[in-house]
Amino acid sequence: MVSSIETLCAAVAARAASGEAGREAMDYAVAEIMVAELTAAVERDAHAVMPSALEVDAPRVEIDGEVHTRVGHGNGRYRSLAGAVEVRRALYRPLGAGNAPAVDAISLRAGAIGDGWLPQTALAMAHEQRKAPSRDGER
Repeated sequence: MVSSIETLCAAVAARAASGEAGREAMDYAVAEIMVAELTAAVERDAHAVMPSALEVDAPRVEIDGEVHTRVGHGNGRYRSLAGAVEVRRALYRPLGAGNAPAVDAISLRAGAIGDGWLPQTALAMAHEQRKAPSRDGER
């Protein structure tokens, strides 16, 4: 995460220095895109770290009063407003339900919707669905 912050700061400093030294016009649209992309990278890095604090990795856990057993580990894809990130997490199924869908503590504890949509991202997607024709909102 530190490297993405350093990259953002270095890019902004370089842009500022080049504009000041040359006293020339700057294509500010390019600068806006650069800042947005680099800021999104910082945000994605943060989302790659924070969900790990929600991880539960135990042989058995209780979810909504039902015992679940760990069935393995894998990378979960979580979708944020700044883009998707992958986080390693344990997977669980209800005890004795071999064909049940696997769940992970990170998704449950973060309030992820569907296939890893983080809450604010899911809310933004729902807003798009409401304001646009269904095929545009789905896209």
